[in-house]
Amino acid sequence: MKFTEADVAKLIHLTYKAAVNGEAGWSGFLSKFGEICDGSKTFFLIQDSSQKSPNGILYDGFDPEWIDAFEAYYASINPTPVNLFGVGEINTSAMMIDPSKMEQSEFYNDWLRPQEDLIGSAALTVSRFAEQIFVIGSSIRRKDIERKEQATARLLKLLRPHIFMALDVQKTVCNQKLILAASAKSEAENVGVFVTHGHSRLVYANDIGLSLLREGHVVHLDELGRFRFSHSEDERLHHAAIPAIVSDTLGEIRSFRARGGAETEFVFRCTLTPLQVCDVLPGPLAAIRAGSAGLNVLTVEKSTGLGFRNPI
Repeated sequence: MKFTEADVAKLIHLTYKAAVNGEAGWSGFLSKFGEICDGSKTFFLIQDSSQKSPNGILYDGFDPEWIDAFEAYYASINPTPVNLFGVGEINTSAMMIDPSKMEQSEFYNDWLRPQEDLIGSAALTVSRFAEQIFVIGSSIRRKDIERKEQATARLLKLLRPHIFMALDVQKTVCNQKLILAASAKSEAENVGVFVTHGHSRLVYANDIGLSLLREGHVVHLDELGRFRFSHSEDERLHHAAIPAIVSDTLGEIRSFRARGGAETEFVFRCTLTPLQVCDVLPGPLAAIRAGSAGLNVLTVEKSTGLGFRNPI
């Protein structure tokens, strides 16, 4: 397998195009990548290493029915130890797993082998977050390993800095879209909207939220610039709500009531929900397009407090 400077330049162009066009752009990249790799099947996979399940896949060259089977079952029995892959590493098939071990597996015999014996591979690990691993690569027929595998790895090495930069651009763009979506969650004149990373790093506040920060009765920024509720019991409730939503992929709202201390006569109804990519950018690669795990939307609204108890 040979590739030219023009081939590399075309793929670099497509990586930056994908930064703007998202899923459609990465699909175009995978198509061209497979073409330059002389017809190899290509993929962009998000894998949950703890549950050994795919959380999204884009692909080119595979039969859709085989991908459906992979997502439904075969990903869960893939013996490849993806949890050992380091970000930035480029691995070929023998580096990923001993070929003899792969050949003894159900995954190989029932999924790889029937697809023209796809035991070869070259793949770049582009990101990890918690148990999520993001990999771009190609699947290579056994008879093509000697001709294609190392060449594909060299091509990925040339593309690596550009793929990482394109993904960084994409994360920035998509985070801004998410924040704009959060700002539109409530148009009520008395609702402060905050977007935080975790519980303490403030990344957005609407006008009402900024006003509440300036007043400092309910929320404020401390001397280190960290977002805090102004009274210890309110902050404890805020802290308690965060881990309750970390693993929630459906955006369930957690509610609590903040008193705001003696300085104010109002009770403040607070709601907290994770800011999910699916709110704005649906699709199998939503997680990496936004790279925004840990963003939470907090709303703070004046309330009489009647008929409402803290559930936490």
